[in-house]
Amino acid sequence: AGAYVLPDSLDRRPPRAVAVSAERLGEIERVVRRGIEVGAYPGAAVSVGRRGTLVLQRGYGRLSWRANSAAVDPARSIYDIA
Repeated sequence: AGAYVLPDSLDRRPPRAVAVSAERLGEIERVVRRGIEVGAYPGAAVSVGRRGTLVLQRGYGRLSWRANSAAVDPARSIYDIA
């Protein structure tokens, strides 16, 4: 079995162009921001796609709890999920 290679970039479109609810995207943002506020995690990268297009790509918070930690970059931040 070969590895699947993602394209360098996806087309970006407004959510409504691919039938994605802006309200639901807003709920994702509220949940992520709330998690940071209550100390569940220092930051997060969120990407949402549909029908081969990217409708949301945003970084929130920092990469670690350190005050001088870099901000999350949704296109470049890599997480170790264990």
